[in-house]
Amino acid sequence: LHRDVARTLTLLATTEAKLGHLTRAIELSTRATAIWNRSKEKDSRRAADAMVVHGTLEASQGNYQDAQASYDRALLILRTIVGPAHPSVAAAQVSLAEAFAMDGQAPEALRLALEAEEIDSGSMRLTLRYLSERQALGYAARRTRGLDVALSIGTRDDSPSSRVFDAVIHGRALVLDEMAGRHRGAVDSSPEARQLWTALSAARQRLANLVVRGPAQLQPQQYLKLLDEARRHKELAERALADASAPFREELARARIGLDDVRTSLPPDSALLSFVRYNRLALAPPSTVGPGRASSMGSYPTRTI
Repeated sequence: LHRDVARTLTLLATTEAKLGHLTRAIELSTRATAIWNRSKEKDSRRAADAMVVHGTLEASQGNYQDAQASYDRALLILRTIVGPAHPSVAAAQVSLAEAFAMDGQAPEALRLALEAEEIDSGSMRLTLRYLSERQALGYAARRTRGLDVALSIGTRDDSPSSRVFDAVIHGRALVLDEMAGRHRGAVDSSPEARQLWTALSAARQRLANLVVRGPAQLQPQQYLKLLDEARRHKELAERALADASAPFREELARARIGLDDVRTSLPPDSALLSFVRYNRLALAPPSTVGPGRASSMGSYPTRTI
């Protein structure tokens, strides 16, 4: 019942799944999660990772409710350890959204997917500005698929939710915008604004470092307290700079632009055509889903709308 046995079982389950031995993989993963649940480390990051693997295996066999239970447990652990706005939380929540979508529960899946997209976009905006261009592009390429899931659900309807299009707009040119943001401190040349910009940059970088580093050797309560303090300092610094700098107020306003703002800015009798390339989740009609149905999770044909 040692944790190393549980970790090895999870790794073996992953290998068996890659070989196509899904029944065996689920057996191994079930044993691993049982060990974690009886362990003193049942609320650890490694336990959460095992729950995510188990959920993915269950979903691959069409056992969506079992998958949802595993993802829920993983999310509970992760939010306790790294806070609600961490990229790992977004990744697990996207997996949960996929399980709900494949189970025919589109409204809940859409809510979870859009929340995950918001978490991931916020994390990217926070960290990209302090990475090299190559690192930023690589980080963006590995981001979660919340928007893909939301678009897969939204485009099944004749009138997709405006929240989906808001997410598309907010995600446009995210990397380029944040790279350009490194130089915006020089736009407002007043001494007060430059000083406030320096303070904001330091507050943002501190928060970004905490998010990227994770708890390390800290207890979860200590880490979450540091996160809350860093986030509060960043928000105070943003408000102070916004009060003193018109260019920065405009930058904040641009980040909040959504579908309604785009619509109202269009001239009469005009239209805006926009293309979105995304990986579509192959959703089945609600009547065909249920326990035992093979899932197509992980297979994403590309679609453009």
